[in-house]
Amino acid sequence: MRTLAAAAVILGATAMLVGCAANPLGMTRLPPPFDEKGVHVVLEEVFYEGSGVRGVSGVARNTTAREMGTVVLSLDAVDAEGSKIAEAVASKHGLSPGEPWRFTADFVRPIAARPMSVRLRSLRVYF
Repeated sequence: MRTLAAAAVILGATAMLVGCAANPLGMTRLPPPFDEKGVHVVLEEVFYEGSGVRGVSGVARNTTAREMGTVVLSLDAVDAEGSKIAEAVASKHGLSPGEPWRFTADFVRPIAARPMSVRLRSLRVYF
């Protein structure tokens, strides 16, 4: 029984270490879903390149009854002190009412590993 319990502890610790390796910035925070200018946005995942953040992915949905000509989503990465360290942009031409848009917003260069948050800088909609 003790051997089984010890194995479970070792497996749990291994899983935690593997999770840390797969997510070197385990402290990256994404904002809750938000609605702005008739677009519902959910930031779902931070993706990595090497030991740095490469960008953010998510889904946006047109919640209006109108066709949107162009949607431009701008995001900022901020450090623990709230200082902007990078920005990313995603855009889509033609977003129909109710249509989901899966997007990726790449930072110009990967951000070195450090605690950070991602926040909305602006959302522009052109009809």
